[in-house]
Amino acid sequence: MGKNHDIRLEEIYIPSKHHKDNYLCEDFIIYPEGKEEKGGYLMGLIEIRATKKSQSEKIIQTIINTLKNEYYRQITTSPDPEKLNIETIFEHSLQKTNDTLTELIGIGQLSFSLDNLNYLIAVAKPDKVAKDINFVFTQQGLVSAFLLHKTKQNNYKTINIVENTPKSHDDLKNQVKIFSNILSGKIFHHDKLYFCTELFSNFIPSHKVNQILTTNNLPTSIDYYKRLINNVKNSSPLTYCSIFISLEEKKMPNDKPVSEESINTLIATKENTEKFLTPTIALNVWSNIHKFFSKFKLSKRSKIKEPRGQHKVKYGFIKYTVNMLKTVLSPIAKLFDFIIKVVTGKRKVSKESVKETINKPRMVTKDFFKKLFSLNKLSISILVVIVVLAVGITGSIVWANKAKEQRVIEAQFSTSIEIIKEKINNAQVSLIYKNESDSLTQILEADKLALELREDQEIFINQKNTLIDEIDSIKNKLLKIEKSVPQLVTELSQDGNGLNVSGFSRLGETNYLSSANAVYNQSEKIGDTQSEVKQIISDDEKTVLLTTDNTVYKITDNSLVNTQSTVPHSETIDAELYNGNIYTLNSQDKTINKYASNDSGFSSKAAWIKDAGGFDFASAKSLAIDGNIWVLFNDGRVGKYFSGVKEEFPMPTIEPKLDNPTQIFTALDYNNLYILNNKRVVIISNTGNLIKQLSLETLNSNITNIFVDEPNSTIYLTSENKLYQTKY
Repeated sequence: MGKNHDIRLEEIYIPSKHHKDNYLCEDFIIYPEGKEEKGGYLMGLIEIRATKKSQSEKIIQTIINTLKNEYYRQITTSPDPEKLNIETIFEHSLQKTNDTLTELIGIGQLSFSLDNLNYLIAVAKPDKVAKDINFVFTQQGLVSAFLLHKTKQNNYKTINIVENTPKSHDDLKNQVKIFSNILSGKIFHHDKLYFCTELFSNFIPSHKVNQILTTNNLPTSIDYYKRLINNVKNSSPLTYCSIFISLEEKKMPNDKPVSEESINTLIATKENTEKFLTPTIALNVWSNIHKFFSKFKLSKRSKIKEPRGQHKVKYGFIKYTVNMLKTVLSPIAKLFDFIIKVVTGKRKVSKESVKETINKPRMVTKDFFKKLFSLNKLSISILVVIVVLAVGITGSIVWANKAKEQRVIEAQFSTSIEIIKEKINNAQVSLIYKNESDSLTQILEADKLALELREDQEIFINQKNTLIDEIDSIKNKLLKIEKSVPQLVTELSQDGNGLNVSGFSRLGETNYLSSANAVYNQSEKIGDTQSEVKQIISDDEKTVLLTTDNTVYKITDNSLVNTQSTVPHSETIDAELYNGNIYTLNSQDKTINKYASNDSGFSSKAAWIKDAGGFDFASAKSLAIDGNIWVLFNDGRVGKYFSGVKEEFPMPTIEPKLDNPTQIFTALDYNNLYILNNKRVVIISNTGNLIKQLSLETLNSNITNIFVDEPNSTIYLTSENKLYQTKY
């Protein structure tokens, strides 16, 4: 395998939940294809403050579209793009973009102040010979850029590459002039560079980035930074945004396998090399055989005169060799002849023939070696040479076929890789232009093809894993999947053994958990029920417990009180407490029942659903209440009910699909629905938009219960004997 170097790009984009209409931040990366690759990667980060969002969107799209078209047009129209100076064409593209913005401002379509514009726009082109990156950029405002340079002492020095950038002092009264400062330099093989918004650099300072990025690979570092950001409440309306750049070494398939190159070097041939291996060896072998055995051929002058009446015998090499082989191989031929006659019935099977059949191989073997050792030295030498040559020819044929097969396999693999890369690039382009639907289609197709790639050789495994990492990065962004590492709150144990949490709820700042028939406030036990606790449910004022003997308890002053009310355990799939009343999913009645609160406890059940709206409640899994009742079904669909009647709810597309989800959660005045599926929490707005998917794969076991504190962006969850919390 040969080695190639290309740029590795990763981005972080985490907007604030506190949206403002006068702030916008976007980043972009153009992944070139075909002839455009000669120009490298065009990228940038643009942040606009104190400007209406509608204006900011026009400004950013104008900059991106004009830059992309003008820059790559110069590459594709050039007869020899390799000779172009990227700094010159980058400067020309920036000037064209500046002219376009000036024109739009002049006709009144755009209006903004340059003081509100922060950006860094760059071109990065890999130099595969020098193994570095040519980096040209323009910068203004509060966007920072840092180079992590590897020193001779084998450590990394952080350099702020825009700190001393000269600022333009042009008169801006009569003409808008942006992109006036252009800098260029190199990112060497072991160096890394990133540029980021003010919020990102303030929260994760450059020395912290240096510490993580220089001791981990790029994807691992990105995940770490995202976790840091997501675990902190962002009260600012600004966006965490950054683009990371490094040079990555990639293995590329050669035109010929190493084995073939080695063989072609070692084997001399008289014929054209296109005949490849087997024909060449065969020609050389026959030539060498002819030369070697011609020495044993008797010349016409040395013919032996026989007595009168007898024929003159001419012993040439071929006849000699054939006779010698017949002598040695005749016992084996007789054995095969004997077996065939027995099988075809030409020789009758008798006791004697069976005995002869058993002894035949031993006799043949003995006869074979007897005749073999009776040969003279010349015959034995000839036989050995023939065997060696036969083995050599057979081996070379097998080797050649194997090499040919390897070339075919590598060609097929390379074709598949190119198809997948094309789909990844298409997905990136669609994502840049906010066409998320098309981008998702492309990346899912790429993902399917990548998973089908073969893994029977290490070179294939490495390339496959690299592709899957790239695909996952884009797919997670499109599917809004974020990895989260929860923090331990408490755990239940007795005598050093963990007690699995069966029920969990939260009232105010108090966590209530159950294990079997024991109930705990955090990890402090507050009492036992007569049978196992099935579920703990809370509203804004109280917490109640449902048990397997159908009894309903409530928690008062940190102690358990039997309400003398019953809710059938065997019929209840899930339950919720809302406005003092208990609502249950009933498997027997296939509906929702209501148990109204009264002075003695709770009343008997009353059917609440009036119109199921086509849903089969036999497949219902969980319910949640915020004034509406939301019902989660086994296939991942969600039904919305108000006053017992189904209402329309546009369920968003979720990938991976919800596979037997177990819980849905919301509460009064909450904006979102929270759906639990194994180690994943899917967050959907109550208007039907996918907000986020939290992946909690670091947990050892699946999540059993969730409770969401939406005002504080915190999810509480239980797994095995532990209670965790995580920010989102």
